[in-house]
This record gives sequence, structure tokens and C-alpha cells, in this order.
Amino acid sequence: MTEDHLSELLDLAMKSWEVGNFDKCDEFVNRVLYFLKENVGDENSLPIQYAPILSRAYRLLGITQKERGNNMLCLQYFEKSLSIAEQYHDNRNIAKALVSLGTIYERTDKMPEAKEAYLRSLRICENINEVRTKSRAISNLGILYYNEKDFVTALQFFQQSLAIKEEQNDKLGVSNVLNNIALIYKDTSDFAVALDYFSKAIEIKNEIQDKQGTSNIYINMGDTYILLNEPIKARIFFQKAIKIKEELHSELGLAMAFLGMGNSYVATKDYQLAQEFFKQAIQSAHDSNSTRFERLAYKALTELYEKQLQQ
Repeated sequence: MTEDHLSELLDLAMKSWEVGNFDKCDEFVNRVLYFLKENVGDENSLPIQYAPILSRAYRLLGITQKERGNNMLCLQYFEKSLSIAEQYHDNRNIAKALVSLGTIYERTDKMPEAKEAYLRSLRICENINEVRTKSRAISNLGILYYNEKDFVTALQFFQQSLAIKEEQNDKLGVSNVLNNIALIYKDTSDFAVALDYFSKAIEIKNEIQDKQGTSNIYINMGDTYILLNEPIKARIFFQKAIKIKEELHSELGLAMAFLGMGNSYVATKDYQLAQEFFKQAIQSAHDSNSTRFERLAYKALTELYEKQLQQ
């Protein structure tokens, strides 16, 4: 099996991940790893042409573990991907692995480490003219600034990233950035513009069959309709998200959707149902090892109890 054949298997793995088939993704990756082990040699002494394949393989394993909420295993795979790329001085895959590491640092509330990983990736990308990964690093920096409520800086990063992704015809990337821009407009109460960007992102997500991304945007649209005081309409989107998240066995995604459903029932003063959904959100967040969403769900439940006591 040639390097091209191995790369094709990893392309198939990536496509499987994009449609939410994480087990199939792992299967393709493990076929590549098995071939390398049996026919090429030890990971620490591979012919240099196989190093990018090996680094990418471990990065893909990390991505599927991240989707399953296995943060520690995800971190191990991303670190292994980076280590291999550094060992073979493979700057392109060093940059890619750093962006991946940044995402898991974010999920585990290690924001300074995430920012440093993205900035380091960005510096490498600019030196080697790696446009696509540069766009990811810029977009993820935008997310960091968004989380810090610096919406002006975040929007600047998102717009830079969007221009690159559109030029590269990166549909997955374009849809992700459109969603991020929509979030800024949602959080600055420009709801009509936010929903317009969400709708554009959904259209692309459906075209490329990105189920995970589609369900995430449904949650964001549900949150927007709650802010518009339309909780019943919000529920339609949360229910769509829950259906997909259950298909994908995404506990983190379920935590987000359950939290939204709980908020929608608070808005209609159906406190018993709200309580049930917040408890489900806590459990799913716990199962996915997401301390951030577990805290958010506990906070929502506590505020609900306080609201009930005041009545």
C-alpha cells in the first residue's frame, strides 16, 4: 500500500467524521496504523515520507474522542500527533496539531494554553504559507476573544478567516465561521442578522452533510428564539438538535441541547419540566467530562430553585 493509498484511507476517515460516523472514522485510521506497524516499522524510525500520515492519523483519532467527550484520551492523541510532527520537523502538521490541541485546551478551560497554541500555529503557518490551517487558527482565536466578550476583536478574526475559507472553497470552514459571526450578532442583540447568518450556515451544513455542525446551529438558533421571547419556537430547534445528538451519541451536544430545553421551559414557567431537563444536562455534561457545561447546568438549576422559592 502506497502513501497515496494510506492518505486516501485517511480522507475516507475524515469524510466519515464529517457525517458523524465516528466508529467508521476510527476503523479507517486503525487500518492505516496497522499497515504502518506491520509493513513500515516503528513509529520512532519511520521513513520520513510516512510521518505526515502518522501525525494525521493520531489527530483524527483525537477528533473522534473529542466528539465522544473523552477529553483525556483526545489530549493524548493530539499530543502524540504533535510529537510525531515535531520529531520529523513536519511544520505543516505541527501547525495542524497545535490548532487541535488548542480546541481541547478550550474545552477543559485552559484558555491561556489554547491562545498560545493558536498563536504558535499562526506563526508557523505564516512562515510556510499554510493557508487553510492559518484560517483555522485565526477563527479559533476569534472564538477565544468571543468567549472573553471582546466582540469587536472576535469579529475581525472571523472576517479574516471567512475571506480565506471562501477563497479556498472550504465549505465546512465557511459554515463554521458563519455560525461564529451569527453568535456575535446574537450576543449583541441583533437577532435578525444572527438568524440570517445561522440560516446561511445551516444551508451549507446540510449540503455537506455535517450532522454535528447542523445540530450545533440548531441549538444556537433555539437560544436566539428564547432571547426573542419565542420559547415554543425555540423548542423546535432544541428537539431537532437532541434527535441528531442522540444519533451521534454526543453527550456534550446533548448537555447543550438539554440546557436549552430547560431554559425554554423556564420561559413558559413550566418549572417541573425545566428541572428535569437541567438534571439531564448535568448528567450529560458529567458523562462528557465537560466541567464548563456541568457548571452552567448546575447554575441554571440553582437559579430555578431560587425562582421557585420566591413564589
